[in-house]
Amino acid sequence: MAVPTGTVCLTDLRTEFGDANGGNVCLTEYYAGGANVGSGTTNGSGTAIPSSGTLCLKSNFAGAQSAISTVNNQIVGSASFAQVVTSFNNFVVGGGSWQLVNKSLTTGVSGELQHFWYIQEASSQLGGSYNGSAMTTGLNYGWHRVTFNSANIPDSYYIDVTHTLTQLDSALNADASEIAGTGETYTSGANWDSAVKTLLPTSNSGGTAFKVFFTANDECDDFSIYWTTNIKIYYRKSGYPDLLAVNRDITTEIDGYWSASICQ
Repeated sequence: MAVPTGTVCLTDLRTEFGDANGGNVCLTEYYAGGANVGSGTTNGSGTAIPSSGTLCLKSNFAGAQSAISTVNNQIVGSASFAQVVTSFNNFVVGGGSWQLVNKSLTTGVSGELQHFWYIQEASSQLGGSYNGSAMTTGLNYGWHRVTFNSANIPDSYYIDVTHTLTQLDSALNADASEIAGTGETYTSGANWDSAVKTLLPTSNSGGTAFKVFFTANDECDDFSIYWTTNIKIYYRKSGYPDLLAVNRDITTEIDGYWSASICQ
């Protein structure tokens, strides 16, 4: 909620924003009263001096906002992805994709919405491991759950993606990119990093897919490529600051081995 610019109750502020000052509420001025203080009197710059006994809140309280609150925010599972490729030709080429999928689901509690995130092995070439076991291509595996009550359901969300590349044996080319999701009711579209998406209601059972594609290749040489993909998921609601609800990493590895003896 936004704190109004007019009269504000101190107890409401402390309830909404917590007790950051150890029991004290920060004030601009305190007027204890006096013969020269009264209604209509100014301080020389045209600002009216309040009547005796008036407490004045610091101006930076006005318009302040609290955060969107969650009922539940938890890790459901984890996954990593890897591929090993060999070639007798000049080029050793690897690549594949995984994707995030989300759905708006009920919880059994009236008015609650859980925004459930899944992880998916989107191509068989880039094999996934979910909680230590092999994944089946195209199936959704639980990854993260964020639950809101009826008063705090966001309007929209976006995903901030950062890929950090580590090359133990460097490849000639290595890349990670955000492409259009596939296989679900809705697609993220291409270049979806930080693109704002409407949060669907629980009455819509469709999922939205966000795909990441990886590729690596080299000529007449071995390579080992590792990506750490940081996923930050933010929720938005009118009148509130954005809520960072998810901040997790997903690892992807491609190892290439050149098997020929002569480079043509």
